Amino acid sequence: QLFLEAARRIPDRADPHANLAFLYHVLGRVDEAIAHGQAAVAIDPNHLLAHVNLAQSLLLAGDYAHGWPHYEWRPPDDRLSTLPRWHGEDFAGARVLVSREQGLGDFIALARFFPGLAARGVTLTVEAPAAALPLVASFDGIDEVRSEGDLGDLGRYAAYVPIASIPSVLGVGIDTIPAAPYLRADAARARRFAE
Repeated sequence: QLFLEAARRIPDRADPHANLAFLYHVLGRVDEAIAHGQAAVAIDPNHLLAHVNLAQSLLLAGDYAHGWPHYEWRPPDDRLSTLPRWHGEDFAGARVLVSREQGLGDFIALARFFPGLAARGVTLTVEAPAAALPLVASFDGIDEVRSEGDLGDLGRYAAYVPIASIPSVLGVGIDTIPAAPYLRADAARARRFAE
């Protein structure tokens, strides 16, 4: 009620709408979340949080075409400020770094898109959480895996892409999410576990 009152009293401010968008998203009222997210972005086109919240609601609603561009408003990785950001341009033959962001579950879920990136002709180096290194080594499409924070000389990379930006780079829609299994258990460990 307070957020609604704030939006009514200060109609030229994006924050009340951004707060309402987040609240409605959490409550599962996605249409209202999208409406307030769109209002916040219309009032302040540079409101980072409004874009990201709107993206999450649009993606939840299955509107990938509009959701991915808003999701690209996430803050950049300051560690990689000397590298250009890859948006899917032709970098055939060049080494592209997939940088780590978000949690381990997100990392594993987004790994399904590595082959799609590799199909663009790039050489992929993936920054992976240390706990996931044995699992990541089995993923298709990767040429090199680096432990989180150990990227080596940044000059060896032509560009980078944050892992959560891969669906945007590939233009992923609801019908183009790879469905093929991509997680494999290490055979030796599976045998030991079976025993």
